[in-house]
Amino acid sequence: ILDSSDKKEQLDFGEDWFTGIGAFGEQVAQKASAATAEVLNFHHISWLID
Repeated sequence: ILDSSDKKEQLDFGEDWFTGIGAFGEQVAQKASAATAEVLNFHHISWLID
């Protein structure tokens, strides 16, 4: 049987892990949207040149 301090430690670890994954996911999303914007700008410029 787990005592309350063990449960508290597990909960804290879970929150830290979730926060870390959330921050990582946010960075990936920002890079993906920046890359998408660059591709769209490139297509727009090449269309104007043609």
